[in-house]
Amino acid sequence: MQDITGKNMKKIKLKTKVTSIVFVEEKISENLLYKWLITGDEGGEVRIQVIGDNQKTELFTLTSVDLDTHITCICVADLRNESRKEIVVISANGTLCGYTFPLLDKLSDPSVPESISLLQPVISIHQTMLPNIISAFINDVTSVNGKELYVMMTDRVIRSYRFNNRYNKFIPTRKWDLLINIDAWSIGCDFKHNFFHYAQLTVRGQYNRLVVDFQSQGIVAAHKVQKQRNINTNENTLYLAMMPAFVYCPIKQWTKIAVSNFSSRTYHYLLLPDNYYVTCMAACSSQKTDQSYAVCVNDSGVVLIYSWKCPLETSIAPIYRSFVGADVKKIYIYPLNTESIAAIFLNYLGNITYAEYYYSDRTSPIYLINDF
Repeated sequence: MQDITGKNMKKIKLKTKVTSIVFVEEKISENLLYKWLITGDEGGEVRIQVIGDNQKTELFTLTSVDLDTHITCICVADLRNESRKEIVVISANGTLCGYTFPLLDKLSDPSVPESISLLQPVISIHQTMLPNIISAFINDVTSVNGKELYVMMTDRVIRSYRFNNRYNKFIPTRKWDLLINIDAWSIGCDFKHNFFHYAQLTVRGQYNRLVVDFQSQGIVAAHKVQKQRNINTNENTLYLAMMPAFVYCPIKQWTKIAVSNFSSRTYHYLLLPDNYYVTCMAACSSQKTDQSYAVCVNDSGVVLIYSWKCPLETSIAPIYRSFVGADVKKIYIYPLNTESIAAIFLNYLGNITYAEYYYSDRTSPIYLINDF
């Protein structure tokens, strides 16, 4: 495991507390690929900001139609299969708004960076969902049935919706009443069966782990992991999909991260140092390289980075270690087009640290960091 140092640092003070974050790469024209940091705050505002040293700084502020209600979830997906992503924002009382990405002004010349001007995003979807959605993920895989939205509610219910292009809205499809407390959920692709999506739930009660198949109505697996007598009864295990697409885990001290595929009872683990308790983590996979990543942080701000490919045959040791600062409450990571990932760390004050981690077999890792 290598320690990584930071460079190219800059700080920007935010005016409001951020409650939701997303990062994505999206083209504004045929040959211009921008990196976008999207944040939602406690006042219902959404900010779209360009991240990159080579692009002109652009910042767009979108006001939700539901004022004074904090943003709980932000997703990005090509809902209409037109190679054009949209931003989906959900507020605490269930208002869902969709926005287009900023597009290149026709008067701009892409070959002259100083002349580039972007158009203000416009609202593309507006509908009312059920309130108390605390986590959401959109399956952005092309399907004749439409893209699917999966949400987790505060009342221990998971729901799925399918986007209908004709009616320009998400239509309810399935509902899972779990009747047990959900500590975390990890959405993953089953690499053994056509890469369909499923959810691994870390729960409390008779079972430790439940598996929800989004293609069926029921629970396909419920596992109770046996604990040895000499194991600390206070340990908490987070269950992570082997090819993860998304993970949501509210603040808690996790002593183990168990990795498995779909309904398999075989577990591998992210190897953690002694006395290292994970308070926040994120995970993702690259569809182009089949590489999976996980980023963990503890209450002291020590960051551990993991990388693997499926299928796993052994537990996974961290490859890099860094420091981001204490009081991180949420992480979001995204696989970039190059062999690297972008990581966004959100602290309790609502401030963001953005970082890019590059991987290469021939050279030392490069770590870029920017504070916002």
